[in-house]
Amino acid sequence: MFCVLYELHVNPENEKEFQELYPQVVEAAKNRGGLGSRLHRSVNNKELWYNYAPWPNREAWIKGSPHTPKKTDNDLVRRFRAITTPRVVYELEVIRDLLVS
Repeated sequence: MFCVLYELHVNPENEKEFQELYPQVVEAAKNRGGLGSRLHRSVNNKELWYNYAPWPNREAWIKGSPHTPKKTDNDLVRRFRAITTPRVVYELEVIRDLLVS
């Protein structure tokens, strides 16, 4: 399994729209092979959000991520990027998964 950690800066005035669009972006990623997402908000800076997104492998992420430049013609991604531009903080290979599912 391969995971990506995104950092997203969301201005407070855009938070409501961000919260509405986020599940739709995750669903779009799932339709392209993604395995879902976990959204986190910084305790120290309420404008910083982190998205942990697992994929079957890196190739699936490159091919299917709605955030890849090839997919920016998608209206949903355009609307999402008007609010925040996800920045890849880390690309991670899962070595051992001990999360409760």
